Amino acid sequence: MKLVGKSLIIAGALFLTGLIFIGVGIGFLASGTKDNNGIENDKAEYEKITFVTDAASVNKIVANLESEDIKIVPGDGEAIKLTYYDIPEDEIYSVTDNNGKLVIKKKREEGINVNKLFFSVTDFQKLQNSINKNIDIQEFILEVPKEYGKYTIACTSGSIYIKDIEALGECIFDVTSGNVNIDNAVFTDNLKITSTSGSVSIDNCDIDGLLSVCSTSGGAKLNNVIVKDNLEINATSGDYYMDKISVGFMLCNTTSGDICANELAVEEGIEGYSTSGEYYLNINDISAKYSVEIYTTSGNKNIDNTDRKNSLKKLNINTTSGDVKVLFSDN
Repeated sequence: MKLVGKSLIIAGALFLTGLIFIGVGIGFLASGTKDNNGIENDKAEYEKITFVTDAASVNKIVANLESEDIKIVPGDGEAIKLTYYDIPEDEIYSVTDNNGKLVIKKKREEGINVNKLFFSVTDFQKLQNSINKNIDIQEFILEVPKEYGKYTIACTSGSIYIKDIEALGECIFDVTSGNVNIDNAVFTDNLKITSTSGSVSIDNCDIDGLLSVCSTSGGAKLNNVIVKDNLEINATSGDYYMDKISVGFMLCNTTSGDICANELAVEEGIEGYSTSGEYYLNINDISAKYSVEIYTTSGNKNIDNTDRKNSLKKLNINTTSGDVKVLFSDN
């Protein structure tokens, strides 16, 4: 009897597996042409959703997404407009506007709803869509007034793109393997970015507050950036490349990541720590303004320490095996 029971279980499992493959096969056969929106006809359950609200009623935008990209760009007028794709009868995303906060979040995974006991052909098509979907389905376009409040955005493998805006409050961006790309933006408060393996790119930006960038294996590139307050960098193995940077004070803490800065302007000073990471700094200033203290265990350095206790600025760097090379404008 036990043998018969096991045989029935195996047969049932094989039967269900066969149904799944048949369903998936039907889904693939059903795929085909694209409509005017660039979405395949078998993706008809996905619809373009537009959410509009008055910017005056929202003082903070919070987004918690996964593999979806989000783009923040200036819109027309004083409204906030969010455009994305969803399945109205079985929503993947939730967008709410309550108590001055606009919240965008993912409710469930695309494809089959795991809460359903039986799967239809449409469900299998949704599964196929989650594998072969058009990139537009995973893109959120957030249009805001050119001068507008603060943002807190988190993505897993999705990326954050920001262009041509002025943020009037503190902004916090957190990604895992996605990227953060910011171009031609003004931040009147702090800008804090956390990245695991994704890259960070900041170009042509003015930041009135603090700029904090924390990364594990992801690197960062900063070009033509003005930071009125501190620039704080915490990196494990990611490299940081900076060009035409002006900061109040620069604090760097790395393990094996390199810090490379060209045309660096500093108001107060530089402090850096590293294990095997190296420092290459080209400072737009004369050496006489700096008190220099550079210590390395087995690394090399090209500049001697100085005893200028009354200097306006300080340059303190400590490494274990990382090299340190510093150039001043009068070298």
